[in-house]
Amino acid sequence: GKKYGNQRAWIIGAFVVQALVFGAGHAPYPTMPAYARVVELIIPSIIFGLLYLYFGLLPAIVMHYAFDAVLIGMPLFTTSAPGSWFDRTMLILLTLVPLGVVLVARFRGGRWTSISAGELNEAWEPAPVAESVEEAAAPAVGAMAATTARLVPVAGVVGLILWITFTGFSSDAPRLEVGRGEAIAVAQQALGERGIELPPPWRPLSSVISPLYIEHRFVWQEGGPEAYEQLLGTYLTPPFWEARYVRFEGDVAERAEEFRLSVDTDGSLQRFWHRLPEARPGADLPEDEARALAQAAVRERFGLEVGDANTDGRLTEISAESAKHPDRRDWTFTFEDEEGYPLETGAARVHVRIAGDEVADITRFVHVPEEWEREDRNRQVVPQVLGIAGIILIVLVLVTGVIFGIIAWTRKKFSIVAFLVTMLVLLLSSILTTANNWPTFVSALDTSQPFLFQVIILLAGMAIAFSLIAVAVGIVVGWVHRMQLDSGAQSSTLLQSVIVGVSLGALVAGLRAATGSFGTALAPEWAGLADASAYLPALSTALSPLFPSLITPVAFLLLTFVAIGHWTRGWTRNQAAFSIVLVALGLALGGTATSGVTAWLISAVASGILLLVLYPYVLRFDLTVIPVGVATMGILAQARQVAMNAYPGAALGGILAMILLAAASVFWTMKLRRTEV
Repeated sequence: GKKYGNQRAWIIGAFVVQALVFGAGHAPYPTMPAYARVVELIIPSIIFGLLYLYFGLLPAIVMHYAFDAVLIGMPLFTTSAPGSWFDRTMLILLTLVPLGVVLVARFRGGRWTSISAGELNEAWEPAPVAESVEEAAAPAVGAMAATTARLVPVAGVVGLILWITFTGFSSDAPRLEVGRGEAIAVAQQALGERGIELPPPWRPLSSVISPLYIEHRFVWQEGGPEAYEQLLGTYLTPPFWEARYVRFEGDVAERAEEFRLSVDTDGSLQRFWHRLPEARPGADLPEDEARALAQAAVRERFGLEVGDANTDGRLTEISAESAKHPDRRDWTFTFEDEEGYPLETGAARVHVRIAGDEVADITRFVHVPEEWEREDRNRQVVPQVLGIAGIILIVLVLVTGVIFGIIAWTRKKFSIVAFLVTMLVLLLSSILTTANNWPTFVSALDTSQPFLFQVIILLAGMAIAFSLIAVAVGIVVGWVHRMQLDSGAQSSTLLQSVIVGVSLGALVAGLRAATGSFGTALAPEWAGLADASAYLPALSTALSPLFPSLITPVAFLLLTFVAIGHWTRGWTRNQAAFSIVLVALGLALGGTATSGVTAWLISAVASGILLLVLYPYVLRFDLTVIPVGVATMGILAQARQVAMNAYPGAALGGILAMILLAAASVFWTMKLRRTEV
C-alpha cells in the first residue's frame, strides 16, 4: 500500500485473505459443512490480524502459543496418572516463557520502559533498494575431456547390458485379460443369476484392485515362489476388477447397503459381497442351520467339504461367531484348509458370512501369524523412512527453488517462456489424466455423503493441488533455464548431448538394477495396474510418466546441479564440501529398498559414488544432457512394462509413453541450449 498507494484498501484486502487462510488452514479437522472451521475462526482471525497491525508479529505468535498450550494441556490437569505433576509443572513453565523474556529484559534494563514507535508496524518504511553489485562471472568450464567423451557411450552400453541382465520382464501375477465393459457385464450377469435388479438411483462404480498385501509378502518370504504360485488364485487374491453398486440418494441408513463383485483376471466371478444396513430385518437362524448354510455355500463355491465328527472333509471349522442386530442375526464361520496349504506357518482359511438367511460373503485367504505381522511392520519401518526422507529432500529443494525463482523473477532473471510451457504442460496432462481416470476417483466415494458434494470437493481439491504443483515446478524450471542459459556451460553439439544423456541414463538404470538384485526380494513383483481402470488405459499409460518420471526429476536435478555449479564457481572452489553433498545426494536418492536394507545400502553407496564421478567429469560441462538421461531411465522402465503387457492397452500405452518421453526430452534439451531467453 505504501508503494502503490491506497494503503487502506490493500490492508483490508490482506485482512480478508489472512482470515480465510487462517480458518481454512484448520479445516482438516472433520466438520460438516466443510467451511465450518472458516466461519468458526473468523473472530480469532480478526483478533490476530489486529494484533499484527498494531503491535507486530511477535504478540500474535505469543498469544497463539499461549492459547494452544492451555487448550492442549488441559487434560494434564484432569489426570491422576503417576508423574503427572511434573507434566503440569513443565506446561506452566513453558507457557510462561514469553513472560520470562519480558522479566529478563526488565532485570537487564533496571527499569520498566515503553516500546518506541519505531518498534511498531505503523512506523515501518520499506528499506531503500541497495545498488546491485554484479558478481564476477564464473570461469568458463571448458569442454569434457576427449577420453571421458569416448568412455561415456561405452559406460552406457555396459549399463544397458546390466539392466537387461538384472531386470525381470515378467510379472508374478497373471495378466488382466478383461476390460471395464467385460467386467461390468460379468457382474451384471452374476446379479441377474441371483435375481437382483438394481435400477437407478443405484450406480455401478468400477476400478482395478491390485491387492498386493501382507499375506502375499508372507507367503513369498516363508514359502518362496513355488508356494506363492501354488496359492495365487485360490487363497491369495490376484489383481481383479471390482464392480461396486451403491446409492447416494435416499435414507442415509439404507444407503449403507452395497454390492461388491470381484471379477478375476480371466473374466470369471471371484467374489460376491453384499453389505446390509444394520437395521435391515432378516432371519434369526440358530447356529446349526447357519452352519449348514455356510457349508453348502463352501461346497457350491469351491467344491470343498467341511469335516465334522460324523463326516470326513478337507476343511475344519475353527470358529463360529454371531452378531445380533435389531431385527436379524448374522453369523461368521471360518474354516481351515490344512491339505491345500504348503507352508508350516500361517494357515489357509475360508471365511463365510451369513446375513440373516443369506450368504452375504464367501472368500478364501491366508491367515498371517500375529508375530510375523509385527516383524513385517518392523521391517517396513526403515524402507518407509528412507522413502519419506527422499521425498522430503526433493520437496525441500524444490520449495527452495520456488522461493529463489520468485526472487529471480522480480529481478528479471527468469525465463517466462519456460515457466509458461512447463505450467501449461502439467496442467493439461493433469486435466487429461483426471478426466480419463475419473472412474478410479469416484469408485471409493462414501455413500453417506451426497454424490455431487463429494465430486465438487474432489474437483476443487484436485484443481488447487494441480495448480500449485504446476506453478511451483514451472517457477523452478523458469529460474534454472535462465541460470543455465546465462552460464553457457555446454560446449558440445546437440547430437553429442543426446548421446551422453542416453548413455548416462542407461548407466544409472543398469547400476540400479544390478545393485537392487542383491539380497532376496521381500515381495513378489507385480506389473503396475494403476492405469488399467481408465476409460482409455493406453492414454493413461502414455501420460502417467510425464510428471513423476520426467518433469519433476529433471527440474530437481537441474536446480541442484546449477546451484552446485554456481556455489563452486564451475567446480573451482569448495570441491571437498560439495563432494560430500554429491555423495549425500546419491545416498538419499539412489537407494532401492525392495530387497531389504542391505540392498538399499549397496545401491545408495554405488549411486553416491557414481554421482561424485559424473558431476565433475561429465555433468558440469553440459547440464543439458539431464532431460535425455532422465527420459532414458523412464523409457527403459516403460519397455519393461511393455514386455509385461499386464492389461489391455498396456503395450500400446507403454510405446506411446516411450515416444512421448523421448520427444519431450529432446525438445527440452534443445530449449536449454538456446542462447536467448
